[in-house]
Amino acid sequence: MPEILVNDRPYTSPPSGVKTVAELASEVCRAEADSPRMVVSLRCDGQDVENERIEKVLASAVEQYQKIEMLTQPIKAVVKATLDQAVNLLEEATATRRRAADLLDAGQQEEALQSLQRFFELWRQIQETMLLCARSLEIDLATVRVNNRSFLDVFEPIRDSLTTLRDGMLNRDFVVVCDTLRYELEQPLNDWAAMLSYLRDQTK
Repeated sequence: MPEILVNDRPYTSPPSGVKTVAELASEVCRAEADSPRMVVSLRCDGQDVENERIEKVLASAVEQYQKIEMLTQPIKAVVKATLDQAVNLLEEATATRRRAADLLDAGQQEEALQSLQRFFELWRQIQETMLLCARSLEIDLATVRVNNRSFLDVFEPIRDSLTTLRDGMLNRDFVVVCDTLRYELEQPLNDWAAMLSYLRDQTK
């Protein structure tokens, strides 16, 4: 069995039949029953395990390493930091959306399309982050209501507006695109921000 350090301290609980690094990580996190944790950093034999290698290393046998180091944090702390990032991304998405509308009003279509592309990228990150954080907190978004609106009440207008945006861009109907950016998305994205705030409140 390799030397195991968790948060820079020797891990003294003997692994109960674990074979893979993933099983070891699960046992380490379960050891903190009062405060569920997750592994946020992993080193094997002095080498940081980067994202592109993480799945392979987690599936590998514990015995093939001489030293395994893990850093853990409470799940709620990690989720809160992730949601804080999502809030910042949503603020950037709002500024990008309004800039795209202003550029269209000014007849600068190519520049507006670049801003639109950035908006779509930001939205994808924000959406994925919310779903991941809700899963980590074991919250079923289908049961959540914020400001008397369900998750579907918030999500569906955004989805419909994004479809309208894509269709408008394909048809080069920039009046529709501009109106959708400036008016149709304003309230749904405000509602999405309220959903993010609700999730952040669950991390306290």
